[in-house]
Amino acid sequence: MQVRVFRFRVPKKNERKMRAFMRGKPLRLLRRVPGCRAAYFLRGTRKQEYLWITVWTSDAARRRAMARKDWKALVREEERGGFFAGRHEASHYQVLLKR
Repeated sequence: MQVRVFRFRVPKKNERKMRAFMRGKPLRLLRRVPGCRAAYFLRGTRKQEYLWITVWTSDAARRRAMARKDWKALVREEERGGFFAGRHEASHYQVLLKR
């Protein structure tokens, strides 16, 4: 399994709009993408910081999902929506132990 952590900050004026958007299209897409085992949308303790944590069956499943046309269209929509303030980043981790 693999975990993807996508971290970003949001301009204060766009937080409400961004949260409404994230509850819609991205969550619906993740529910129907094969290989996505879980998805969590989190607000950080730092101001306007948010995380998407997704759990994938494999790195290959995550890559296939990110290559989909609907995924790429969603990313473009997020970027046009003004949701990101400054730099955003994604990190990937392999699960070594599971309870």
